[in-house]
Amino acid sequence: MDTLKNCRLGLVGPEWLSQHQEQWLNTPLLRHPEPLPEQQEVTTVKVMIQCSPAEFITIFSILSRLERIAAYYLRFFTMQKTRRYLTSTELRDALHACIKVAQQEIYAQEIIDHSKKGQVSKSQLQPLHPFLDKEGYL
Repeated sequence: MDTLKNCRLGLVGPEWLSQHQEQWLNTPLLRHPEPLPEQQEVTTVKVMIQCSPAEFITIFSILSRLERIAAYYLRFFTMQKTRRYLTSTELRDALHACIKVAQQEIYAQEIIDHSKKGQVSKSQLQPLHPFLDKEGYL
């Protein structure tokens, strides 16, 4: 208890506090040896991986992950204003783009037949009477 009574720090504060404000930053306790995180230089590295859209789809085993990455990919290439989170519209458009790519890869001949002849011939899909809608989905 006697130590606390005699403690100058508790009564008047640290020594630098009694100095003029301009000298506060020169105090060794307030100087940071390394820059603050806000002042550090950030280096960004961009990596470009070239693969076909069909290969891109097969990389992911989880549909939601594929959908999100495709949405970010589409956002980047359409140069939209970046928002922090993906919107439901962006996710929907990404899913539709993935479906279209998958259909074009798997049912390429059926899509060509339907575009030229108006119907699918010699295909396992023929009994289902497939058609192309206005957006190009089979």
